[in-house]
Amino acid sequence: ISFSNDEKYILVGLSNYHLKVFDVSNGKKLKEYQNIHSNKITSIIPFPNSNNKFITGGIDKKINILDISNINNINSKEEYTELGHFCRIRQLCYSESLNYIIIISASNTDIIIYNLFAKKIEFKIMTSNLSQNVYANISKKDKGKYLIYSTSNPKTNSKIVLYNLSTKLVEEKFLGFSQKYMIIKCCFCGPEDIYILSGSEDFIIYLWERGNGDNPKYKFPGHFGIVNTIDMWGNDFIIS
Repeated sequence: ISFSNDEKYILVGLSNYHLKVFDVSNGKKLKEYQNIHSNKITSIIPFPNSNNKFITGGIDKKINILDISNINNINSKEEYTELGHFCRIRQLCYSESLNYIIIISASNTDIIIYNLFAKKIEFKIMTSNLSQNVYANISKKDKGKYLIYSTSNPKTNSKIVLYNLSTKLVEEKFLGFSQKYMIIKCCFCGPEDIYILSGSEDFIIYLWERGNGDNPKYKFPGHFGIVNTIDMWGNDFIIS
């Protein structure tokens, strides 16, 4: 599911491989696309600097650029451009500053970095062979210079990795939370993205300050089960 950049539209990928577009102002379905993917759509993100284009990925291994400019013409063709076949896709992120699409696989642990303008794979981030359930997020304040990702592994200590996409180096690791078997989502937060937030399998929300990844700054209890998704609301310290 994704908003358009101007927040006028919501796009929803369905289990029947279709994609629906809704008007945010009234909840009305504007169009249903039926042919852009041949298997489950797993990720939709807005195309940079456009209110009418989106990047979609799915289990069919395809990444497409979908154009909904003719959304009000019910007889218009499904206008999309296929970027290629990559892997069974779990998640897509976009680095605006570097023009990279970050591709998270549902079937292996490599993170593929695709150069959107050059139309080629730039490089891959190799995670541990024992890792599973990779999830990533992109920094907002610097328009995607940094990537964080977490992986589950029952045999090693859980960690979130801070990766510099410009230098292609790991800059820091954040420890102390629990992720053995599940997808656990993490995100940047705070002024200049100086904090890292994560859920955990021990029912706690963790917050670290960058530069001190060995010791969580705060732990927020209150859940009665695994905290597997987390996000920030706007620029305020409101956690959902």
